Amino acid sequence: APWDLIKERVLIYWRRGHNDQVITSRLQNFINTEKYGLQFARLLFRWLFIPWLQRKINYYIGLVNNKRKRKDKNKILPHGVPEDIFWEPEQYRACDFKVMVTAFCVHSDIYAPLGDPVFQLVLPDFDCLVKTLYVSMGHPEVDMGSVWDIFCGL
Repeated sequence: APWDLIKERVLIYWRRGHNDQVITSRLQNFINTEKYGLQFARLLFRWLFIPWLQRKINYYIGLVNNKRKRKDKNKILPHGVPEDIFWEPEQYRACDFKVMVTAFCVHSDIYAPLGDPVFQLVLPDFDCLVKTLYVSMGHPEVDMGSVWDIFCGL
């Protein structure tokens, strides 16, 4: 599986900036569940953390795919930047084994349309409410240093 191939790299990258003790200490007093309810905390977590984590993962993928790998004399595959090799294999004396798929063959529009409610992280009413609260906070940038503060502030 692709995840098995990158799991170790992702964990190393993740551990560099994410100390478990910091996360645990913040979790202990993250929200008053008696006052607001656990469901609110779950929805807020989905609204804030999932897009933030997705941006971090996309950034990591960009780092890996756009960086030249170390030369390995035992490697049979072409050497170079993976993204460049994918889009222009002939420049690296590689064969292009991409299978071109027509739009007719792709059924995602039929079986998984983008507007389907299953792809919404939270309900539209909750999204509107939290966006209003987020804007009232001054629309702070979500990063590793501020994500918990924003979560607690909302």
